[in-house]
Amino acid sequence: MLNYMVDPEGNTYEIEATTYAGDRSFVDAAKTAARRYKYMTSHFNGEPMHSSAVNKGTFRLFRKQVSATTEQINQTLATLADLGITYLYEDVFFGCC
Repeated sequence: MLNYMVDPEGNTYEIEATTYAGDRSFVDAAKTAARRYKYMTSHFNGEPMHSSAVNKGTFRLFRKQVSATTEQINQTLATLADLGITYLYEDVFFGCC
């Protein structure tokens, strides 16, 4: 989940990831995308104002589907664990295999 502010011109700032799973590079990619967002501004008494927004980003990894043995799958999991990647969604895991 990303929380951020939107200025009176519709640009995002103070972007923070409040919850995430997986590698930190996904958070960095989500923040980069959020910096590019452009919003219609909120108004109070006819004047544009700063506001807040929340966005949930979901990443899906796709690869050509290939068959793998249990040993190959376990080796892949061990390699990912060695890299510090410990939160795997089922579809991401199968996408890697």
